[in-house]
Amino acid sequence: PRRSCLPAANEPRLCAYTRLLDPQCVQENHRLCSVVPVYRLSALASERVAVRRVRALCVAMRWFLWCAAAVALVVTLGIAEEFTVSQQDASFRIRRRDCSSDANCEHGTCNAAGQCSCSAGYAGRRCDVECNGGASNPCSGHGTCLPQLRGRCRCQTGFTGADCSFELPKPTSPNVTESNTSSTSTTATVSWGAPENENSDGTHLYQGTEYSVESCAVSAGCDGGSASQSMEEDHMHQSLRADYFNIDEHARPASHPYLSLRGRGLAQDTSNWKVACQTSETRCVVENLNPGTRYVFRVRAKFKKSGFGNYSEEIIVNTEASAPDYDTRVPVLNESVTASSIKVRFIEPKDIGGGPVHAKITQYKLEYRTVGTTPFSEVLHNVVDGQETAVTLTGLGAFTNYEFRVSAQNVAGYGSPGPIVAQKTRGVCGNGNIESGSLGNGLSYAEACDGGHCCSGSCALLDSSHCSGHGSCTDGNTCSCTSGYLGQLCQYSDATTCNGHGTAQSDGSCQCSSGYAGAACQYSDAATCNGHGTAQSDGSCQCSSGYVGPNCQYSDATTCNGHGTAQSDGSCQCSTGYTGSSCGSCSTGYYSSSGTCTICPQGSSCSSGTKTLCGAGTYQDLQGQSSCQSCPSGSTHSTTGSRTVLDCTCSDTSKYLSDAFKQCKTKLTFDNTGVHGQVQNLGATAALAPRGYIYPVTRTCGDGAPTCATVCSGLGLSCLNSLHQYTNTFPYAYHVVGLKTYKYNHCSGGCGPNTCMCYKADSSAATAIGDNSNVAAPSNDEFNTLWSKNSVAAHVATAAACTAGRSGAGWSMLVRRDCASGQATCSQICSGLSDTNAGQLTCDNSYHVFPHQPVSSTTVATAGLRVFKFNSCTTGGCGPNYCCCKEQSNPNPSEVESAAQRDAVLSYGGAFERFGASGHVLAQSVCIALNSGLWSYPVARRCDSGLSCAQICSGLSESQGGNLACMNSIHLYPNKNSYDVNQIGIKVYRYNSCSVNGCAPNFCCCRPA
Repeated sequence: PRRSCLPAANEPRLCAYTRLLDPQCVQENHRLCSVVPVYRLSALASERVAVRRVRALCVAMRWFLWCAAAVALVVTLGIAEEFTVSQQDASFRIRRRDCSSDANCEHGTCNAAGQCSCSAGYAGRRCDVECNGGASNPCSGHGTCLPQLRGRCRCQTGFTGADCSFELPKPTSPNVTESNTSSTSTTATVSWGAPENENSDGTHLYQGTEYSVESCAVSAGCDGGSASQSMEEDHMHQSLRADYFNIDEHARPASHPYLSLRGRGLAQDTSNWKVACQTSETRCVVENLNPGTRYVFRVRAKFKKSGFGNYSEEIIVNTEASAPDYDTRVPVLNESVTASSIKVRFIEPKDIGGGPVHAKITQYKLEYRTVGTTPFSEVLHNVVDGQETAVTLTGLGAFTNYEFRVSAQNVAGYGSPGPIVAQKTRGVCGNGNIESGSLGNGLSYAEACDGGHCCSGSCALLDSSHCSGHGSCTDGNTCSCTSGYLGQLCQYSDATTCNGHGTAQSDGSCQCSSGYAGAACQYSDAATCNGHGTAQSDGSCQCSSGYVGPNCQYSDATTCNGHGTAQSDGSCQCSTGYTGSSCGSCSTGYYSSSGTCTICPQGSSCSSGTKTLCGAGTYQDLQGQSSCQSCPSGSTHSTTGSRTVLDCTCSDTSKYLSDAFKQCKTKLTFDNTGVHGQVQNLGATAALAPRGYIYPVTRTCGDGAPTCATVCSGLGLSCLNSLHQYTNTFPYAYHVVGLKTYKYNHCSGGCGPNTCMCYKADSSAATAIGDNSNVAAPSNDEFNTLWSKNSVAAHVATAAACTAGRSGAGWSMLVRRDCASGQATCSQICSGLSDTNAGQLTCDNSYHVFPHQPVSSTTVATAGLRVFKFNSCTTGGCGPNYCCCKEQSNPNPSEVESAAQRDAVLSYGGAFERFGASGHVLAQSVCIALNSGLWSYPVARRCDSGLSCAQICSGLSESQGGNLACMNSIHLYPNKNSYDVNQIGIKVYRYNSCSVNGCAPNFCCCRPA
């Protein structure tokens, strides 16, 4: 629309414009909105398309204060469209003229709308572009020239290339042979050959070829449509797609009938062809087909860049029919009934097992019997086209109830029969005739007899015969029955009607005696259910507990030998430890003990019901195993029935057996003032110090040397305590004294202490923590002297601080945190983790380990390793870089580690050795922190020793400490230190007890008694 101001003397004016507010309207102070909604049209123009959006102004608001769009309309450049917005009572018609005369259109004419109508073979806004393939043969005759895209082609299915000149290959047609196409009643297997896919030099023409298999049921009609039409890509050349995606994002059309990459704008698919499967293989199993149905299959290839190729030749497959099962349909029985015959007309089942050609009904089986008897007699009736599907049964008894059921047969055989229905033959007078005449009320003699009444007339002279021989006709129309009989015709009795197992009723039903059931009391608990259930009226059984089967013939005790649960089909669901069809044998991993299958214990292997102790050089630490494990390479033992790898010893005495790695590893020597001692000091100090920085500092040991108070203050730090770490080495044995440390509880001098526990309290936000260098995982040496924040030594020190620093007994689990802004806090990390033993976790504390290197073993009064203790779990950013996680509840388990966990090595993790150097240093750090003073001795406890830590410590003595006693105990799990973030690494359980005696704890904290 052109800019204009609507003149009005006393009203606000309505300004309509395309880009900017009309200056004249502003100058005339017509700046308020009209009560009529005002619209703004904005345009983004480009070479190909333009997007115009319509937005409404608010009423009674000033100009430039635009509200959110009340309506947004998108139109395509070059197409004249009219949009009506009924709510605002406004409409717009937008045009753009490309020409004013035919002279502006090089190969076309200018129409009334101002656009060029191009001649065949030409495109472009000015008809100045020749279509790909040439004007004389646009798109090579295999596609549509797209005027809006300057003559580019949209190719027909099966063709590609800029001018649609290249025909895509098609798969080779499969032969209808058993090896290529096979089918069942609901599935068909189709295979085919790949299309030709090579140049003469052997290089591939196409990459990423996929196949689409389509099916069509012949009965539905299979035209030439495509099952994939509504979802396949338009076949435009690849360069065209690239051009399309290079269009400026703001100028891209929201909808365009020719540029849809998903077939948008194609006609609705009405074909009966369906996509059966899509695969990159040359074979497909098509499922969910209808039985007995003829299908047509065809295949075409879909190339990664060129779309679909042409279809293969079609193949025909006939699925197998299934047997026809009756639903609720029953035969017609009441069309022709006499005293001795009944005509039965068959009704075709609803599901005949397939299509009418391949699964037609060929024969009916009619089964019948008198009510109250068990076996059926049968009559077969062949179906003949054009003839009635009915059969007349003759020789039936008069006035007798019969039961009928019908089953049908097709090429697959007979299906299940339909429901049982009943029909009664007509009654006759005593002389065998069906009399004619009238009894009044419109009833004939025959009808009256059939209704259960005595006949009149000549029939009445034969009363005793007509009343079933068990009564007389008293008034010509009623039977007076003799004792023991009843019914209108005296036809019912306890003996005959109810088989002597019930009381006959006047309507012919039976009141069955206890233990009997059925319409004629023909079923009994004893006979029908073998005395192990209650017979039901339909002949089924309600089995007693422990019995199953149609006749309660199977039981847990007899069928499954008392070692399983009998199933209704006579099979057994064996109890744990038992196997075999009747649960008569022991499962692998179990052995027979006094006739009972018992799980194979540790130290043994069990198979074929026999237990064998593990021999020399082997062990088994799990229950229920069928073989023993060999000692790791380089180790052996002479024990019989070994239950743990710890029985294996390395033949090389300079090595010890690692239970974590199942290998012999070189023994390390404890460096009391080197990296081992500094890490040990760091873990204990970090557990005891307040919030702030922690430093382990080596001191010269001797009279006159600076005290720890002086050493720490000389570094600008405070002294928390002092330690003397002895040169005792790692024991690599159980129940013996190894490491030894004295805790002074002061910061004075002398010889010792030789290590100072220095710290610097800091209650601020610890802004100096932001250090995240040197975080790469080092090599898997147990103690790498090249310290890093992700080394085994760093994990050991922090895990010790977590364990000793927590309150009370329970688990401590070390989790590395990604030290960066935006990462989850330790509180969030721990609450998102759970553990097999501890369950859901929560955060207890957090630490930041710095990359500062340890000092040499001879360097004194120098700060080396450094840690910041947060006493918080909510700090983010960088740091902390370690989280101390613990259990949310239930911190007192009876057994903290299973045999399976003892033999576990986590898939992630480093070189932490719980019974090696790293495990002893961690245990000693915890013992030092928990000890109130004097000497601390970490003693490794063997899991199967049968001795508590109280007993182990009290049985030990040391030259300086004298007789020892237990002060606490911990359990180190086989978990490795995790180099990955947000993963549970080193895991420790702290008992706060010395009396536990199970397969935990595995370290005792001893001190002088």
